[in-house]
Amino acid sequence: MSRLKKKLKDYIRLLLLQIHASIIGRIVLVSISSVGGIYLLPKTFLSALIETLQIPTPQWATIALALLLVLYICLKLSKDHSSNKSIFIHDSDLKWRVTIHKNGTFKRHDTPYCKQHNAIYYHSPPPANQYICGEMAMGKSQCNSRVINESELTILKNLAKIKAEKKARKYGTKC
Repeated sequence: MSRLKKKLKDYIRLLLLQIHASIIGRIVLVSISSVGGIYLLPKTFLSALIETLQIPTPQWATIALALLLVLYICLKLSKDHSSNKSIFIHDSDLKWRVTIHKNGTFKRHDTPYCKQHNAIYYHSPPPANQYICGEMAMGKSQCNSRVINESELTILKNLAKIKAEKKARKYGTKC
């Protein structure tokens, strides 16, 4: 029985040694072949690239590529411009337009809008130096909004700026 145990142990040991040698051999073989592949890959890629570049391209393909490039640039530019968001701040009888830019800043426009007509206020010539609703100035309709003089407008601009900063912070922008 001991002789059989010894033979079985030797057989298992030999089997494990062969498995070990086989695993190590495969690891070494894969390592060598991958390094060779890494060495050969740029050479074959470079030669395939040079071959492709030397093939003459049809004129329609060149024109199509140029048009696609122009289209891409136009779409990219229009996307950047449309990212600005305009909101209106309501203060007393006026609305102020605030543009919130993509880069995180904002701008309050200096001329107010009429709440009733959504029309921009019109600045009368220097002797009067007043602001009135654009619809009322054109005589198109009656307006309940008031006439604002220059000094009162400065105060209202500052109040609107405070509200605009508060609203802009709500959207996470810089003042």
